[in-house]
Amino acid sequence: MERKCPSCNESIGDFRCRAMEKILAGMTRPCRFMKRGCRETLRYTEARRHEEEACSYSPYRCPFDGCAFRGFLLYGHILDAHDPELSTVVTLQKCEPFRAVLHHDGKSVFLLLNGGDILTGRSLSVVRVCPYPEGLRSSALPTAGHSVP
Repeated sequence: MERKCPSCNESIGDFRCRAMEKILAGMTRPCRFMKRGCRETLRYTEARRHEEEACSYSPYRCPFDGCAFRGFLLYGHILDAHDPELSTVVTLQKCEPFRAVLHHDGKSVFLLLNGGDILTGRSLSVVRVCPYPEGLRSSALPTAGHSVP
């Protein structure tokens, strides 16, 4: 595939223009999601990374393998397009330290830990507490009031 300039339709070579790179590095512009609420002013060279990876106002990507959805209504998309067994609504209030989440396999227990407020919202962690991994002997497990060294 031959690369062409979108303005003049001339071939683009493989030579770098350091002077132009320096000019572009000094330029700034608002985030393209400004209309959705982003107030970031970005260097031209950093805008793509911000808009694709860091901007909280950019469209969401669906986390399910093989799904190409990218949009602003992820919650509705998951409810409409994916198996309801793969998603669950869980509520964790600010004052609650954790919420136990039971897996439908009848054995696995996860804790959704409330880490508190952070600059961009809430900090949450998911920890699997049982069953224990294969090969871990029950004699090596802590009991009430004792810890494993």
